[in-house]
Amino acid sequence: VTIERPLVEVDDAAVDRTVQILRKQRTRFEIVERPARDGDRITVDFKGTIDGQPFPGGEANNYPFALGEGRMLPEFEAAARGMAVGEEKSFELTFPADYHGKEVAGKKASFAMILRKTEQPHIPEVGAEFAKALGVADGDTAKMRAEVRANVEREVKKRVEAKVKEQAL
Repeated sequence: VTIERPLVEVDDAAVDRTVQILRKQRTRFEIVERPARDGDRITVDFKGTIDGQPFPGGEANNYPFALGEGRMLPEFEAAARGMAVGEEKSFELTFPADYHGKEVAGKKASFAMILRKTEQPHIPEVGAEFAKALGVADGDTAKMRAEVRANVEREVKKRVEAKVKEQAL
């Protein structure tokens, strides 16, 4: 009995998506002296209180986060947006009723924040240097794309074979 294996082909769109992921993974950050804006990685010190009392998780020093990605509460990000390095700001926010920290959920907090650092991301362009960083010694981007395609095809083939094996059990 011969089992027919499906031919695994990866289209250009899958290669492009993988190249974009590889570019983002190699993002480097450069310190900038301008107001913080979405897309920047900023580092802040903050201290929060509820009814004048500190609360768990309400304080941090040298805390980095990407502005505009929604990893912080919207009011927190709004307060940080436009700040300059060294600037201090006070603001209030109300934690959502369904906030994961039950002890602060639904409560109003006061925060003091200082912006310590603003960094702008630089995602590498697809070119000879990028290809070399991925292990293509001569920097040939066509070879790089061929290697990316082969790697993605290998991964897809492994997944397909695992699925076939799982269905056979």
